[in-house]
Amino acid sequence: AKKVLAKINGLNPNPGAWFEYKNERFKVWKAEIVNKNSDVGKIIDDKLTIACNDQSIRILEIQKEGKNRQLTDQFLLGNKIPIGEKIL
Repeated sequence: AKKVLAKINGLNPNPGAWFEYKNERFKVWKAEIVNKNSDVGKIIDDKLTIACNDQSIRILEIQKEGKNRQLTDQFLLGNKIPIGEKIL
C-alpha cells in the first residue's frame, strides 16, 4: 500500500496514476492508506477502498476519463463500483 500511495503522489499531476474498470480509465488524484486486508485489487468497502498486499488504499479524489475531478463521495453517487469487484 505504501508503494502504491507513493506512486499516486509521485505521478501527480502528470502523467498521473490510474486504473481500469469495465474498459474505462480512472485517474487517482488523492488517496490514503487504511488498515484493512483482502485479496489484492478487490474493492473492500463502499468508500472505494482497494486492497493491496499488506494494507489498503482508500481513494479520496478520482477522475473518470473525459470527466471532471471529483471527491470520491460525489463520484460514487453516479458511478457504482460494487464491493468485491476486482480492478486492474
